[in-house]
Amino acid sequence: MESQGDEKQAEGAGLVVVTGGATSVGRATALAFAEAGRRVFVADRSEDAIAALIHPAITARRVDVMDEAAVASFFAEVRGSGPVEVLVNTVGLGGPRGLAEDLGYQDFMETIAGSAGATFLCCREVIPQMKARGRGAIINFSSSSTRTGLPGRTAYIAAKGALEAMTRNLARELGPFGVRINAILPGAIDNPRARCPDPRWCCRARREPRSLRAAPAALHLDAHAHCGRGSGRHRPVPRLPRRAPYHRAIAGRGWQRGMGGVGLRHA
Repeated sequence: MESQGDEKQAEGAGLVVVTGGATSVGRATALAFAEAGRRVFVADRSEDAIAALIHPAITARRVDVMDEAAVASFFAEVRGSGPVEVLVNTVGLGGPRGLAEDLGYQDFMETIAGSAGATFLCCREVIPQMKARGRGAIINFSSSSTRTGLPGRTAYIAAKGALEAMTRNLARELGPFGVRINAILPGAIDNPRARCPDPRWCCRARREPRSLRAAPAALHLDAHAHCGRGSGRHRPVPRLPRRAPYHRAIAGRGWQRGMGGVGLRHA
């Protein structure tokens, strides 16, 4: 879908990029930013979902975010329209379901690449510009299952755990430059991935993707107030409104010690 821009875009505000932004939580996030007056670029691999994503402030492209060259080409196009101020990574593979001893190594590694690897490629594209501008926010989607465990989904949990570790480390690297990075840890979401045919590997209680749409925006709104420019000293991220038992905020202890900041938010 092509965009002609949005006249409501705040003067001087950068662009928003949402990976996996044509379906589920990614779609809800992209629409939330667009409706708030931001210019949004979406990367997704589903042509049908892209065709159905219609909003004048959204430009959507078919991109395989596991393909390094494709990611570089997409972000080159995005930068041609302006600087990226917010990157939301909702992309990830569900991976194989089954007992650990039955998993294939190739399937396991592909799941890691589809979550932590793809997120890394996208973060790498926006980091230089964000550091140069002294501002920016990156929001990565993980899963609350990294805390509770999810039998039969070892590859998925390993991938999300790697994503969280990367998020924490990038927070230390980027905090002194005024760039903020967080991870959101939602509970089960009512989307096709969660509706698996085998009840042994499913979660019965699932949330609508739209119910999480405010979380990325909330993490972005006060980004500059909570990320010191060059000082490396930070304050804890603000809490989000409580909606469900899993919805609580955990601020990385490094914020008070000048180590860079990361908030892992259960949603």
